[in-house]
Amino acid sequence: LLSWSQTDNDLVAETITEITGVKASPERVVRLQSTIKSRQYFRNNQLVRQDILEETTKVTSGDNPPQIKVLSPKTVKVGEKFNFDVIVTQPLNDDLLLGTAIEEPISRQLYLEPSTLELERLSAGGIYKIITAPLSPDKRWISAVIVGGEGITLITQRVIVEQ
Repeated sequence: LLSWSQTDNDLVAETITEITGVKASPERVVRLQSTIKSRQYFRNNQLVRQDILEETTKVTSGDNPPQIKVLSPKTVKVGEKFNFDVIVTQPLNDDLLLGTAIEEPISRQLYLEPSTLELERLSAGGIYKIITAPLSPDKRWISAVIVGGEGITLITQRVIVEQ
């Protein structure tokens, strides 16, 4: 619980939820790390609304997945150009990296039918993308996948587009 306040009819709480998980099999280990900052509205002891304020999810697999640092805003203005940089922080030596990034509207359908990604060879030690926010307020996911010789890292962040 980060904070809470009382309005006329509602109790409003801001929380951070951290989710971690590991699935191990003889072929590989898959790790999940997710952090969600949200605001919940309660009326008569019932949850009546929840707003997701920030969201980051990282999935890794393999013995040595690429270690990354993400530089990206959580909130942008409509029509604003912003950077989505996913930087590999470990020495590459002679390793080949593949990867790509995608930006898309948040949709329940994407949970059931994820987007297809085409990997490209990365020559600069990461992904450096300039994204133009939509012209109307929206909530978007920006995602990147980086594949190294000993593992895979997938990162998804929520970006809120405001007026």
